[in-house]
This record gives sequence, C-alpha cells and structure tokens, in this order.
Amino acid sequence: MGTGLGIIVALAVAGAIVAVAVRRRGRRQPPAPDVPVPAVQVVALGISGAGKTVFLASLFHELHVPIDDRPYFLRAEAADRVRLSGVLRQVSDARQPWPAGTAVAQTRRYTFDCMARAMDGWVPVLRISYLDYAGEVLEEALGDDGAALRELESEVDRADAVLGMLDGRQILRYLTGDPGGTAYLVAAIQPMIGMMVTGRSPIYLVLTKWDILRGFGEPDGADDNARLELVRHALFALPQLQGLVDVRNIVRLIPVSAVGPEFARFDPATGRIDKRQDGRFRPQHVEVPLAAVVPDLLKRFRQAFERDAGASVNSQLRRVMRLSPGEWGGAVADVLTKPASAALGAVIGRPFGTELVTLALEWMSRPYREKGEQVAAFRTEAERRLAAVADARGNVVEHFQKTMYVFEAKLPASRL
Repeated sequence: MGTGLGIIVALAVAGAIVAVAVRRRGRRQPPAPDVPVPAVQVVALGISGAGKTVFLASLFHELHVPIDDRPYFLRAEAADRVRLSGVLRQVSDARQPWPAGTAVAQTRRYTFDCMARAMDGWVPVLRISYLDYAGEVLEEALGDDGAALRELESEVDRADAVLGMLDGRQILRYLTGDPGGTAYLVAAIQPMIGMMVTGRSPIYLVLTKWDILRGFGEPDGADDNARLELVRHALFALPQLQGLVDVRNIVRLIPVSAVGPEFARFDPATGRIDKRQDGRFRPQHVEVPLAAVVPDLLKRFRQAFERDAGASVNSQLRRVMRLSPGEWGGAVADVLTKPASAALGAVIGRPFGTELVTLALEWMSRPYREKGEQVAAFRTEAERRLAAVADARGNVVEHFQKTMYVFEAKLPASRL
C-alpha cells in the first residue's frame, strides 16, 4: 500500500473511532450496534454431471465445524443442512448410487454464515450466497422462452465469483482421445464459457473428480502438480479456454475431489465411476475455491483503489492532516467517496459503501488500527466489541490467505 493511502485509511478508521468517542464521553453508553455482515455472491456453473451439488455437499461437510486451527465454520439454515446431509449420505454410502443431477425446479440458493470466534462467542463475519444452478439450463433450450437462461446470465453478472465446474471424467475422456470428451470441451461447455467471458467477477475453473483423472499418458510417478500441468497444457491448447484466460483478470484452475483419492475407481471400458466397498471418504481441496474468493476480491479492490484513487487521496492529504481528530472521520470519508466509487465500479461493479468495500477498507487498515494509544483509550465498550468482530473477520481472511499459500505452493500449476 502506498504511504499516503496507508495513512489515509489509518486516519479514516482511527478518526471515526475518536470522533464517536469524543462525542460520547461523559454519557451513558448505548449497547453495541449490530455489526453489518459483508456478503459474497458465488454462482456455480456447469452442465449436468459435472458434480456441482456433490462438491457443495462435500464442502459443507468439511467446513461445518471448526477443526484444528481453522478459526471459522459455516452455518446454514436447518433445511439446507438436512438437504446437503442427504446428498452426502448418498455419496458416502458405497451401497447407494451416485445422486442424480440437479433439475431446473431444484435450482437452489444456499446461504452460509461464516462464523468466527470473538469476545462474545461465535459471531457471523461473512455471508456467502451460493447459487447451485441446474446444468440443463446450459444444455438445451427450455420451454420458457429463455427466461431461465436470462436469469442465469443476470446472476453471473451480479456475482462476486463464478465457479466454472469442469467434469473430470469428461476431461479424462478428452485426454485419452475419446470423441465424447472432445465434444464436451469443444461444444457442450461453450455456453458456460460465453457467460464467464463477459462477466466482471473472478473465475475459478474447478476441475472435479480429480481422483480419477490419471492414466492418460502421464509419466510414472508423476505427482499432482505434474499431472495438473499436463492437464492444463491440454485444456488451454483449445482457443476458447485460452481466450477466457487472456481476457479475464483472475482465473484459477483448481482440482478437487468430493470423495478423495481412495473412494472410487474409474472403469475405462465402460466409462463408469464405481464406489469401492472398502473406500475411504476423504475429500480433497474442496475448501480451496471458497478460500480463494475473498482474498482475490480484496486484492482486486486494493489494486484498483491504489491505481484510481491514490492520486486524489494524496492531493488532499495535507488538508486532512491539519484537521482535528474529531473532524477526521467526515473529512476522510469525503476524500475517499468519489475515487473509491470509480475504482469499485470498474472492478467489482458495485457502488462505494457496500459491505464488500467496508470489508476491503477494514482489511487494508488492519496494520494501523491498534497503533494509536489515544484512540484505544477513548474506545467505548461498544466500539471494543466492533473492533473484536473486525479482528475475528481479519483472522478468517488470514486463514483463507494461508490456505491459498499452501495450495499454490503444492500446486503452482493452478495459477493461470
């Protein structure tokens, strides 16, 4: 962060706290206000059989309780927990068939609260809206005059992140020369690619069924990164997929397995994926697409903010520095509003003042927040509670970032 911008953001946070504290000194303090929860909208795209719902059920299974050093868990409505549990029960039971694909009437929006520990216990610090869309919308013209397809396009345009689900079984068929695999990549997924190329949000190509994507001619002893490098090279030899990467800002290729490497086996003769009676259910990398979303959004906002808002901020820095502490908050807000709005409109597509911008500025100012002893001394109990929630949210974002550092160190071929 540039020096001027860093100081400005620090002043904004510190000044707002001091201004409130000075006005409230000597008065009885009201209870802490509700803390706005930033919301992130995610849309999952993929044709039937790609594994979108199975992936989501496995993701929720992995994250619905805090385990080890993870400072958060996902909370869902009771009906959604039951529904996802039912999918997972069918997936993980070797005696049952794989779940059927999602029908248009079963398209569903799931809302997950990311819960983190703060001074008052577990509090929601991030809300994730996840749209699980029926794959057949991208496969055939339905008898609704295109209403479902237009609705999906609108959802993609509004999304903060789009997961493009690539069916690992079809990719394997392509890599082994099966005409069906070629048809999948050349034709079947083109409506999905077309939607993603015109959107503004980060794209994550999620390569499902990673556990079976082997035996396509890779060297003996090839590790996951070597296999992913070969798959990546083959996929992006296709002009349409390479074009998607060329025109978009952030695109990742994330291999995931909703069941893990020791649960199912692929039969090349029949093309079937059968569950092993002695299989171990151990999902692989399913949390990574979610972990990537928030750090990537913050990175894009910060880059645009520094590029588009920095000049305006620095030109007014001297004026702001001459103000008294009680005047900082309003003055800095006035400095930031217009340039930040322009930057955000170009990158995330939402007006300044949304919850995502609040999250971005909160994160950018985190190194400066505790530096003023005078500010800390003036804090009310309500403000301390707000700061505790902000710290809890920061811990979650840090964990997301660490997850991505570890993942990229293991699979550098995932970054396009």
